[in-house]
Amino acid sequence: MLSKLLKNKVVGYTFSRYAIYALQFVNTFMLAKLLSPFDFGIWSFTQLIIMYFAHIDFGIPSSFNALVSIHKQSTKFVTFNFNAALTLTALVCGLVIVFFASSQLMGFSIGTKYKFDTYLIYVVIIIVLSYFNRVFMNLYRVYNRLKEITFFQAVVPIAMLGAYILFKEDLIYYLLMGMIFANVAALLLFLYNSPLSVKFNFSKKLLTQIQKSGLYFFIYNASFYFILLTTRSIIGYFYSVEEFGLFNFAFSLANIIELTLSAFVFLIFPKMINRLANSDDETAINSINFMQSNYTVLVSLMSYFAIALFPIFIVFFPAYQNSVIAFYLILLTKLIYTNCFGAPVLLMARKKERKIAGIAFFALIINVLAALSIVYFCNVSYQFAILGTGITYTIYVLIINRMSFKELNSYNGFFALLCYTLPLKQSGPLLAAFSFALFEVPTVFYALLPISFIVLNLSAIMELKKGVVRVMGNPEVVDI
Repeated sequence: MLSKLLKNKVVGYTFSRYAIYALQFVNTFMLAKLLSPFDFGIWSFTQLIIMYFAHIDFGIPSSFNALVSIHKQSTKFVTFNFNAALTLTALVCGLVIVFFASSQLMGFSIGTKYKFDTYLIYVVIIIVLSYFNRVFMNLYRVYNRLKEITFFQAVVPIAMLGAYILFKEDLIYYLLMGMIFANVAALLLFLYNSPLSVKFNFSKKLLTQIQKSGLYFFIYNASFYFILLTTRSIIGYFYSVEEFGLFNFAFSLANIIELTLSAFVFLIFPKMINRLANSDDETAINSINFMQSNYTVLVSLMSYFAIALFPIFIVFFPAYQNSVIAFYLILLTKLIYTNCFGAPVLLMARKKERKIAGIAFFALIINVLAALSIVYFCNVSYQFAILGTGITYTIYVLIINRMSFKELNSYNGFFALLCYTLPLKQSGPLLAAFSFALFEVPTVFYALLPISFIVLNLSAIMELKKGVVRVMGNPEVVDI
């Protein structure tokens, strides 16, 4: 049994990702030890800019991934689309360079209080390299070439580890240089082992084809990811550098909880697109219910245990004690989104990119308005600024689930939608957790959250266990 598990590519990749996330976890704590909240705020701002531009890619990687996931059997089709994606990516890189060069020439300074001009050139290089690496990663993803993907995902945190071990002075500079080195190494490996020939394709017809669908993927992905990015930006603008550092320390740790499941989601996404694009409504409903139930239960379990244990970890970081409530609220806010896990994938597979793009953009506007209202008018502590995003996610999951039900001809009214999106057995502990955080109850009460969730969702947890066993025994589950 053990040898079978070791040969299972899903298990191997997933555990390698867990090792990487564990390293990211260590990196976050070590940077918190080595950097003051002020310097951590500066470091967080450089990462915020990188994340912004990571999602200003005009949907090229997502469009490419969706197209080739459905038409993988045609090598010619995949090759042409791959090279068209590279060409478009090169054009986007040119636009990014022009943007930053123009801002400098016109004297427009980005993030003055975060000393961003000092690190601007390094950030631009990282953005450009990451654009190309994401296209290659999506290519390898469809072909189930997991070793190269694992290297790409591991080399950045390893480079960061090397940076803070070797250098103590000017650490932010060496961290960014480590990221550049890691991205260059990954790109060289992708090029060397590419399953397809690399040749820029300037076919106007093909470029138009990939960009037509890519535009809506871009609006969807950018708008959705900008929800959290704009919240962080608003906090960065209205609060001090130290408070921004505290918030991003909490955000980095909360994000690791979600990322621990993204390894498997990353593997099965092409399979999900392919299956939902070629299934009837009843089969699609069963698939979505299965995926969402298991995903939500697993993320919830991990989140509640993390909340219960976090006060123990934070004891070792006295400078970041004030980030506890922020950690709780960020994690709980992200938990709300899990209640629509399969719906966007269905709508992508059914060629509804335009609709989901509109919904995501609408949610982004709501988030900006809600976050600004809470921060500016209510004058709350930085810890509670994330509540605007919680309101946004609640509205978003209801709208996106309603649209998926409409697509599958199974919408039965708002009450049924509400019960499906926020089932009592799962939303009960969630509401209790929000109440604990808002009223700042003693940390001992947080131990009740994982216990109550397990008691209320025991049958769903047992079904989750069966699903995990099935995946471990069937490595072909991710294959298209």
